[in-house]
Amino acid sequence: MEIKDRENISMTLRDISRIELRRGRLKDAEKKAIKSYDMAKEIGYPLSISFSSELLSEIYEKQGNGMEALKMHKLSIKMKDSISNKDTQRLLAQQQAKYVYERQKELDDAIHFRMLTIKKGEQEKQFILICAISVILVLITVFLIFTYKRLQVIKLQKITLNKTHMELERVNKEISDSINYAELIQYAVLPTLRIEDLSKESFIYFNPKEKVSGDFYWMEQRDEYSGFAVADCTGHGIPGAFISMIGTILLNEIYNSKKIDIPNEILDELSRLVRLTLTNKEGYTMKDGMDISFAVLDHKTKMLYFSGANNPVWIVSENAEKRINKTTVIPLLEKNGKYIYEIKGDKQPIGDYGDYVKPFTLNNAHLEEGDVFYLFSDGYVDQFGGDNNKKFKAKPFRELLLTLFDNSMVEQKVVLAENFQNWKGDYEQIDDVTVMGIRV
Repeated sequence: MEIKDRENISMTLRDISRIELRRGRLKDAEKKAIKSYDMAKEIGYPLSISFSSELLSEIYEKQGNGMEALKMHKLSIKMKDSISNKDTQRLLAQQQAKYVYERQKELDDAIHFRMLTIKKGEQEKQFILICAISVILVLITVFLIFTYKRLQVIKLQKITLNKTHMELERVNKEISDSINYAELIQYAVLPTLRIEDLSKESFIYFNPKEKVSGDFYWMEQRDEYSGFAVADCTGHGIPGAFISMIGTILLNEIYNSKKIDIPNEILDELSRLVRLTLTNKEGYTMKDGMDISFAVLDHKTKMLYFSGANNPVWIVSENAEKRINKTTVIPLLEKNGKYIYEIKGDKQPIGDYGDYVKPFTLNNAHLEEGDVFYLFSDGYVDQFGGDNNKKFKAKPFRELLLTLFDNSMVEQKVVLAENFQNWKGDYEQIDDVTVMGIRV
């Protein structure tokens, strides 16, 4: 089982343990929390160990086991302290990017040198073979001398190739270690605030294609408002992860430092800062950026404010009529008395993709208690699989969400993960996958 799968299982076990704790089932909650803690220690993620040990501390405290509760609480604090603050994370991300780039260049240079050495050796072999055939007809002695020298050359080449091979192994290990550390940095940059703190009925299904992800999620709370976002950056793996960390840092700057909390204004400012960040001294701007869904929920009025860059928000409700942008709209789909509605994002990404970029649109929808809204990247619907190796597509995804409406959000996450793995089967995962669900 891959590390990311064990991490997802550890997170799910914590979610189930919290449900059992709320229901007063302390023994069941303890069992699930211990499993989550053991798996977190096995994969060695400080953030996961911190979450699991803090949950165990709460359970032991309710059981009256003060010593164990204190022990787990201290461990949680120790793990949190091992993760640097946001400014250090940003510096580490920059240093890590430089380090990975230098290691990759070393690997490319070593591979290029090895190929030149092999090619040169093959050319020498052909030349020497022709000379040897000519010389052997004239003088056996000369041939023997030449053969001896050739053996010396071959011996030297083997020594050189062995050294090159050892160097390649060293560089490859350094790059692998760097990627593992980059994964730790990315998880540290992701929100420390848990989605359960903003909405008790909620989930995040986060399934990167590789160890580091081009998808990222974001959340924050201010007064009675909660902000949620899911973004899909250009590429995946290390290139996508660089953009995702830039996006996370900029959103924190916009929302917390600049105090901008209206979705369309946030996306306008995010797009401007991404273009500024990716512009070099010569004025060239990289054509990189992201698609994003950004929603703000007013918990008092239950109004949902939304803006999107290419990505929509889906709302599932038992109400056959829903007011969106002050207009009553019809649902996209109905199933067993459940209805799904869509608010589309603007057809433009975040970043530099043209000379003229229009401002993003602010949308709003009045939600009711029990309604669920979903933000997601396109990794789930674009995944190839099934009997005919076709894309999963949006309509079956909507039908699946309608079917899951009456399930708890923790159960929804489990079903979405199982359905994705069953659909993918033995085919390769083609993109990062993120789905966020919030029940009002």
